[in-house]
Amino acid sequence: MLSKLWIPIIPACALMLAGCTAGSKAALQTGIAGIQDGADTAAQTLIVSTCGMTVGAYKRLDNPNHQRGVDLLCGGNGEEPVTKQDLRDLLGDLP
Repeated sequence: MLSKLWIPIIPACALMLAGCTAGSKAALQTGIAGIQDGADTAAQTLIVSTCGMTVGAYKRLDNPNHQRGVDLLCGGNGEEPVTKQDLRDLLGDLP
């Protein structure tokens, strides 16, 4: 659904960039790179904080799908491959 919303915006952005000066384009690219860096840092922080939980906290997770999600994200035992159903189960339980 969200990807369909972006379809009309992409040509509009291209037209706006065509009218920009070199300095404006560079500033825009710098802004985009800053946003991407911030999102990458947030993602890395979330992974590190999730994988930094104690074994006791992991064992107290009362939902096996959440335990499986932590296993998948943090390396787990690696014996079972990730399946589409694993992802459906994990994402279906998130608030």
